Amino acid sequence: RSSPEMVGFVGSKTSILFCLTCLLSSSFVASFHTGHHAPSRLLVRPSAVSPRSPIPVTSRRAHTSIKMASGIDTLPLAMQSAIFLGTMSGVTAGGLVLAGPVLDGAEKLLGKSTFNAWSKTFSLLSFIFLAAGVAHFTSAEAFNSIYPPPGTWGLWALPGSSEFHVAWTGVAEVLGGTGLLVGSLSELAPEGVRDNLRKLRKISAAALFLLVVCVSPANIYMWTHNIPLKGLGPPGDIPVNAHYARGALQVVILGLLGRLASQEEPGALKEEEA
Repeated sequence: RSSPEMVGFVGSKTSILFCLTCLLSSSFVASFHTGHHAPSRLLVRPSAVSPRSPIPVTSRRAHTSIKMASGIDTLPLAMQSAIFLGTMSGVTAGGLVLAGPVLDGAEKLLGKSTFNAWSKTFSLLSFIFLAAGVAHFTSAEAFNSIYPPPGTWGLWALPGSSEFHVAWTGVAEVLGGTGLLVGSLSELAPEGVRDNLRKLRKISAAALFLLVVCVSPANIYMWTHNIPLKGLGPPGDIPVNAHYARGALQVVILGLLGRLASQEEPGALKEEEA
């Protein structure tokens, strides 16, 4: 096949895999929601009045649970725990599958030289992590608001305050992004420094892979409990489909980082076509 055909073939295979992952996740959640909408006790009648205030009691969930909220936080804690653990496992496994079998197939179809040239663009992820790391400090309130409080999903009990976790993950993202960016310049560096920069790129990619897994609970919390980023993004609730899209993007980021962390260096490429 010609090179454009092969690229299209790989793209279609990868797209199909991501679509299947998202559909399976959506079906899993939907199976709980069919007949499991928010309990009627949460829908307060307009005439209901708080005993301490003459202001009518209103329920934010009553206006958002059908179109915007996932409703997962209204399920029994055992189901919430299962969904959380299943989502964490699915996102991580999806990233590993993309980094391994999917991109292995792309490498065979494209050829090692073409694939290695394309994979150099994976290091552009460094700019995403640099920007996100800085935002942890410039918009700390937004990130504090999406840190799961103790007892979330019936199992969350990580020690330390939200401020502490927002701070250390912000530092880690800046350091990892810097290492990935500097390491990507290995091909432009002198011969004596080149190997060290390649190692730096691999170590940084592996560290960022683990970091993305570590911060995934905050993203899952936004989805399961309909929590917006205060002060960042458009006001109001985030549509459920946007959370699914972000989950798929997270799988892609994990896959590319995993590939950078495990990729063999293109030092001694043998010409297979000879």
